[in-house]
Amino acid sequence: MTKLHRLKSIFRLEWLRDFKVGTKMIGVFAVTITALLVVAVVGFLSMKSINNNLDKMYNENLLRIRECGDFTAALNGARGELYRYIAAPDERVACEIAINESSNKIDKKIAEFEAKAVTDFEKAQIAEIKKVWPVLKQNLHDVVTQVTLNSSEGALKCINDARGPLLKCTFALARLADTYRKDAEVLYNEGKATFQANVILTAALSLAAVALSVVLAYLLTRSITGPLSRGVGMMRELSLGHLGRRL
Repeated sequence: MTKLHRLKSIFRLEWLRDFKVGTKMIGVFAVTITALLVVAVVGFLSMKSINNNLDKMYNENLLRIRECGDFTAALNGARGELYRYIAAPDERVACEIAINESSNKIDKKIAEFEAKAVTDFEKAQIAEIKKVWPVLKQNLHDVVTQVTLNSSEGALKCINDARGPLLKCTFALARLADTYRKDAEVLYNEGKATFQANVILTAALSLAAVALSVVLAYLLTRSITGPLSRGVGMMRELSLGHLGRRL
């Protein structure tokens, strides 16, 4: 057999005749199942990547944005309690308790920020907050002391003196929150792009799997019905006495 004849034999799939029907069917099912598994695995890996991005966006960005908001709320709350402490003598005990609670909350938030800081930018902003927070904390106690001494003017002066450190702390928190927001947007866009690519890839693989299944089913049917039709033709010729007819 020449090389050309061998190639024709391969493309005509004549080599399938050498396999049993059961083997052919098992082969077709195996190839189809493999194609479906490939589609499933690709889809799973893509969904896992999207889920990881969502977890990272929530844990590393959105939660920290909320923590920045909690920090700012505690700081502003403590400052607000100072004015109430000055204006409402009957509520000073409750105000002082609220101021101490806010102060302790801020101490914990700073420790959490410092433990979670990864980038140099985060560390720089947290260092700025740590630098001005002791000044603000001391200022809270100074205001209370001035009010206790019945010096409203001294208390208001202490509040005004804290505006500079307060602005530095507030701006550092705002820069941190803005950075986390931008990082969250990047992760969101990456997740969106991954999802779109996954839809296209899954659709392409699914179509390829369907096409492959159809082709294999056609070839299987042809490899089974072809010999059968020739056998039927031979039997018909034999019934007519044409003994020279062969497959």
